[in-house]
Amino acid sequence: MNDIGCTDETKNPFNPPSEIFIPNAFTPDGDGLNDVFKAKGAFVELFEMQIFDRWGNLVFQSGNINEGWDGSDEQNSGKYIGESQVYTYNYRAQSVAGRISRGQGKVTVVR
Repeated sequence: MNDIGCTDETKNPFNPPSEIFIPNAFTPDGDGLNDVFKAKGAFVELFEMQIFDRWGNLVFQSGNINEGWDGSDEQNSGKYIGESQVYTYNYRAQSVAGRISRGQGKVTVVR
């Protein structure tokens, strides 16, 4: 019997799946609106993302879901990419329950 008089208890672990939203465009023009490309998620414990240009060169990578890409090329001294282009990304996420999800997609930089 427990403290409140119940004779039986059941415990069910809560193992929610991770939820990830990744936009398909952003406008890094310095106006304070939609200037950074980043994923949003719930129940995500670990997150990795890589972004590539049209030639397959890595332009951004992060191990933090709260860190975003501002449209600059990290591999090229942080210079901003001048034209509107489509980039590809890959991500890997692990939920708080340990489930791994992977994905890929495209993001358009609108200048």
